[in-house]
Amino acid sequence: RGAGPLSRLGTPEGPVTFLMLGDSHGAALADGVSHLATAEGLAGVLSVSDACAPLLDFPGNYLPSRARCERAQRAIPHLVDSLRPTRVVLHAAWGGYHRRDPARFERVLTQTLDAFAARGVQVVIVGDTPGARDNVPINLAKAAAFGTPIDLAWPAHEVRQREDATERLLREQAAKRSFTYVDIDDRLCEGGGCRLVAAGLPLYWDHSHLTGRGSRWVASLVGPELLGRGSPPSAPRLGLAAAVSAD
Repeated sequence: RGAGPLSRLGTPEGPVTFLMLGDSHGAALADGVSHLATAEGLAGVLSVSDACAPLLDFPGNYLPSRARCERAQRAIPHLVDSLRPTRVVLHAAWGGYHRRDPARFERVLTQTLDAFAARGVQVVIVGDTPGARDNVPINLAKAAAFGTPIDLAWPAHEVRQREDATERLLREQAAKRSFTYVDIDDRLCEGGGCRLVAAGLPLYWDHSHLTGRGSRWVASLVGPELLGRGSPPSAPRLGLAAAVSAD
């Protein structure tokens, strides 16, 4: 009914217990969520649409995406009714949508969460990743090749200042319905800057989308909150410091 291609997460067999909805950031995190689900013997379904908030009626970021977003968003209630998951995981670049139209974002967020609550579904809202100032792997490669200093990591205080209004709204709306809000920034932004690498490899393949390995590492930090069962697999050992420099 307009949801577009669906992907299986977790175990290839067994009943679906969770539905993950998101934009391209949601797609980037999905590998890690699938890894966690497999470890727990859980099965889920992924539905994502680039530049589209996983909400019931919020316009896409770009004109070419708006008809596609409308179809995907209208399909959300049908997906929940047909799959009957016990949990819905939402992950997106929330701040960009919120800053574009704060009043509409809050209204549609409220309507969406109310619709899930009316269906008896537990919801986990995963906050956005902090990202970096510019393309991480390209700039790390340039720094290694030419010995030039780089300043890629966002300072933690800048991320919190930029995202505070959005995260506060998401947290408050989740709490009103006994849903869960998972703060990614708190895990990735420690001390002076936000982490860009784990075990010596970039967390992002550009400036904001997690790599497959980055997705698994981030998901491992919040596993019990995401799927509500067991303990997450051990996170890979951290490599380079958050504020990466060439000197």
